[in-house]
Amino acid sequence: MDARTLSLLDDALARARALLEPQGFLFGTPRLLDEGSWGRYDIAIDPPDGRASKLQVHVNGKGRTSVVPQGPAATAMRVILEGGSTSASPAPAGAPAPTMRALPLTRAAREAGGGTEALAPRAAPTASSGQGAASTPARAGSGETGRSDGGSATVRAAADPSGRAAGGPPTTTGPAGPVVAGEAIVVDCSKFGARLIGPTEWRGMQRNAAGGWTEIFRSARHALGHNNLGEFLAIVDALKRLDAGELKAREVFSDSRTAISWVTKGIIKTTLDVDGDCDPGFAALVREARTWITTPACARWRRIVRLWDTPVVGENPADFGRK
Repeated sequence: MDARTLSLLDDALARARALLEPQGFLFGTPRLLDEGSWGRYDIAIDPPDGRASKLQVHVNGKGRTSVVPQGPAATAMRVILEGGSTSASPAPAGAPAPTMRALPLTRAAREAGGGTEALAPRAAPTASSGQGAASTPARAGSGETGRSDGGSATVRAAADPSGRAAGGPPTTTGPAGPVVAGEAIVVDCSKFGARLIGPTEWRGMQRNAAGGWTEIFRSARHALGHNNLGEFLAIVDALKRLDAGELKAREVFSDSRTAISWVTKGIIKTTLDVDGDCDPGFAALVREARTWITTPACARWRRIVRLWDTPVVGENPADFGRK
């Protein structure tokens, strides 16, 4: 792909972000597809209502750029990109409404059915249910690899003890069913964007009676977090819940070798200026976890931490699907 095509893609993506991010849409890391005379970005999008969607940015051989929203939130994104808004917040006095009309949508995107969708802000999920998992996943060996509400400096969220987003059921991977206490927990972290620091959250899943996986806890979303540290906090979150008796499990799996190493060795090895680069809530969780992994409580639980070896056993069930 030549520099001109890549520059056109970057410009189009930057304009789409400038329109959608203020409306609460979070962008994943763009995936570049090089097709010689034309190119494309595929980007996972997390809308305010939580219905994972996608955005494609195309440049054809003649330099024409198109932006194509896809998925459940396509209609809402299209309205914003074409100059409208699904936000109730008024624009500043005298400010022109931003528009992507200079980067026209494809006909398929323009003709996608449905009316404007009202996007309600998603309630921040909180702590955990006290349940566990069923069948243990295929074993892999031990190993290593990384939001806060800005309030309590504890990995355990402070408000709703259910650990669920208000008004909705827990997320499931595969068939839904009640989790079965005493088996494995799998954790994973998601950080949006290509930058080192960005919106970060993590969650834990347990096997359910139907053979799928059910979400049992999810952190708040931190505006300025870090992936390796988020993976680390996800493991600590699970272990602290086990230590408190909120959950039961024989094993805790993570696909992050670094995070596993930090927990099992009782030391975080990072050159990141956590207090300077991350938001206060996230930094507070890291400070608390840094202390907790040196305690006898952690020593009792770190032996059950295992590597979820994705190439061998498949995708981590706690993965957010935002790649």
